[in-house]
Order: sequence, then C-alpha cells, then structure tokens
Amino acid sequence: MQLFEGDVMKSDLLKFGRICVFYTVITLCISAQEKAPTNNKSLTLFLQPNITPLFTELYEVYGLSDLPKKTFFEDAIYLDQSTPVSILPMQPSNQFVFDHASDTLTAFHKKIGDFELYVDPEKPKPFFYTASGSKHLIAALVYAIVTSAPGKKFVFVEQAPFYAGHPGAVSGIFTYPNARFLAFHDPKEIKLEPGEELVEFVTSPNNPDGKFRKPLTEARILIGDFVFASSAFGSDKTGYRELNIQWIRQARAAGKHIFSFNSASKQFGKTGSRCGYIWYPLYDPYAESIFKKFFGFISASTVAAGTTGLADFLDLIKAFLIMPETGEPLRQNASESLKQRHIFVEKEFLNRYPDSSILSIPGSPTFFAKVRDKRIPSKNPLDILLEDLNVSANSGEAMGESNEFIRLNLCGYSRQLAEFLNRLAGQEKYTEHDVFIFSDREAIAK
Repeated sequence: MQLFEGDVMKSDLLKFGRICVFYTVITLCISAQEKAPTNNKSLTLFLQPNITPLFTELYEVYGLSDLPKKTFFEDAIYLDQSTPVSILPMQPSNQFVFDHASDTLTAFHKKIGDFELYVDPEKPKPFFYTASGSKHLIAALVYAIVTSAPGKKFVFVEQAPFYAGHPGAVSGIFTYPNARFLAFHDPKEIKLEPGEELVEFVTSPNNPDGKFRKPLTEARILIGDFVFASSAFGSDKTGYRELNIQWIRQARAAGKHIFSFNSASKQFGKTGSRCGYIWYPLYDPYAESIFKKFFGFISASTVAAGTTGLADFLDLIKAFLIMPETGEPLRQNASESLKQRHIFVEKEFLNRYPDSSILSIPGSPTFFAKVRDKRIPSKNPLDILLEDLNVSANSGEAMGESNEFIRLNLCGYSRQLAEFLNRLAGQEKYTEHDVFIFSDREAIAK
C-alpha cells in the first residue's frame, strides 16, 4: 500500500529507518575503537567517520562529561504522531517535549548570537521539530520538496566540495523521477532544462574544507546546513556567524524560501543522541504547502528522534547556559586544537606526499586534499594511505571532486591524531598534548 502520493513507498521509508539505525550502531562502534590506544601500526586508524570525539575530551576537562540529570522526559512515548499538526494539534505529551527543547535551544542560540540563522525574527513563531540527526532532516526536506510537486522537475545544486549526504538525499536513497543533483565549481556550469526548479544547498562553515559559504545561484529554495556553524569551526573564531547572518537576511529580504537546521552531532559532539533540529518556517506559505510531506516522511521512517537522547543533549545545553560566556572558552579550545591539527597534518602530509594540493583550511573539521603520488592513477589514493600508513579515509569523489581527493577527520581523539601524525612523519614525534589545546594543562594532568 502506498503511504503518500508520489513514488516513495512505505517499505522504502522503513528501509531508510533501518539504514539510520545501522549507521548509528556502526558509528558508535567505531567511536569506541578510536578511543583505544593506537601505538601499534598494525591497527587501522579509521579517520573517515565524520564524528567529533574532540568534544568528549574537552567535556572531561571542563567537568561536563557526567552532568547531573536535569531533563526528564517519558521514555515510553514516540516523539511523533501520524496526523500532521496542520490537521490535529500536537498531542500534549509531545508538545511538552518539543516546547521545552525549543525554549532551551532558543535560549542558547540567542545567547551566542546566531538564532537568526534558524528563525526569522520578523515572523510568527515557527514549528520546532526534531529528527534522527541532520541526515534525517535533509532526506525529509528533499522528499517534501520533490513529492509535493510531482509534475515539476527539480535540480539540487551545491558548490564542490560538499557534504556527501546532500546528493545522497537526492539520489542515493530513493529514485525520484523528477529530481537530480548537480555539483558545480562555478555557477556558470549549471545548465537547467526547460521547466526545472533550482534548489541550492549551502553549508557554512563548509564540510569538508571549513570555508565560508553563501548562496551562489538564483535558487528560490535554499537549504542551510549549519551543523558546523559554531565558533569551534572556521577560520575567524566565530564560525562565520555575522557573514552567515548577513546572507540569510539578504535571502529572506529577497523572498527566498529558507530551510535551515542544526544537530547535536557535530558542534556539540553528541552523535549518539541522534538529534537533528529545525524551527520549521510554517510562516512561509511555500514551506507550509510542503509541510505535510516533511512531517509524514519523518513519521513514517524513524519518527522524530528519541526522548532519552534529546534529554541528555538538553542537559548539556543547560550546562552551557550557566557557564561563563555560555561555554565559549571550551569552543575556542576546540578551534585552537583543530587549527593546530590541520597545521601539523598539512606539514607532515606534504612532506610525505610532495606536490599534493590542500583545499581545506586551518579551522576545518576535516583535512581535504588532492593527493600527488607516482602510484596514481594505477592505485587509488585511499589504497595508498592504507598501504603506507594503515589509515582509512574518505574519497573526495562522493563530495563532488575526483577520486584523487581524500578527506580525513580531524575531530577525533587526540591520541589517535598524534598516532596518525607519527605515522606520516615516520617517527615518534607527536603526543596527544600537541593536538589538544587547553589553557589549563594541570587540569588535563588530573
């Protein structure tokens, strides 16, 4: 039986839910492995999962790793209902959870000065909703846009390099007959067919290079991915806060339809909480017209995240709210650590693979480079890294570049990063203290 209008079936959505669960389990297993000592080159270093255990280490030294329980939600409920709130009101138990989450996260984002990235201050109150991570929200937004107008064709575009989950949501999960994804370096490369509607993804700071991004096309629909929009990332110690707010304001003033979101995973290091969140702009007539599809996708796939993970995440946010400067010193320590990691990795990588091109910048969550080696193209760069260093990386091919590009996660455990640097250097040269910057070294020793 078909669940919604269009080509996506209930069985497909349930399959997507199983994929989400599988991805979460694998991610948590990899995270546990990464924390183990890595002084044996026979042990493969997995630097491809885009997770942020760096924050786990910072939370330990800041006393945030074992927080007192302050948020209590019922475990025996779904954060979901089958009938959209446009038809029936949210059931009371869920309304309490979402209102509390919205109030807590609103207070945090207002205090750090970036709430405007998510909510138009000139409009009525939006609809706060969660999902099982930002990937779930991305897939739901694409589904809603495409299936709400089955007679229209859509082209989702993004400047390369980009997060691989964006094209994956367009063509990697379902086959939409009226949607395609197009990577570009220069907007002039975009060639629309008659009747096609442009939709642009914008990620800022960008994954995988850490650079500032803003819309580069005339797209009427914009999807703003702000999971790295924190002062921990980017080159300016703010996560390009003012620059992002500037383009968001300009886009709103131009009447663009903006869907922006965040997540517990990247800038908060709470991947296991599985919480992507959005203040859905129901005040926008276009957004309202596709809301039933958005809501229905999340309901039919994995429902709107879970109460336990959300409660733990909100406890962290509440701790930030009572910390001096809302925890900004911690985020600056993360920023300094990431910049130092990038500087060291770039230096040793170029020593090992001369003439390689580094696209990422200090402050990026990942290291992104075009590898130069005499064994290419007969050998893939991923195989070369595995053969030389026993390191597993991501290919840049899924991010809009060729398979000569690789991405390495810089947000992992400090001991793992030091081991990776030592393998690059061919000697025991670095320790975890070289790649973990914290103002009080005595606190680390304790």
